[in-house]
Amino acid sequence: MADPASAWDKEYQGGRYQDEPCVGFVRRILQTLAENPRIRAGRGLYVGCGSGRNYIPLADSGLDITGIDISNTAIQILSARAPELADKIIHA
Repeated sequence: MADPASAWDKEYQGGRYQDEPCVGFVRRILQTLAENPRIRAGRGLYVGCGSGRNYIPLADSGLDITGIDISNTAIQILSARAPELADKIIHA
């Protein structure tokens, strides 16, 4: 059995998730943030940020959010998609 990091690397190397829109609950969070700007003053941690399909819209909304993922491939894809967020992304 492959270790979890290798399994996720394989998923992302195959192009999984890269062109998918953010999921429904993230769209609801973004709507809540738009309606309540004071919430954006907080900081957050996105565990399992992957290649950024949900993380990038949250970061772009003004949240001070750090992304962390087990997949080095996902982190590389995310860093290429949003280089301005590279200092907020952690491979661990």
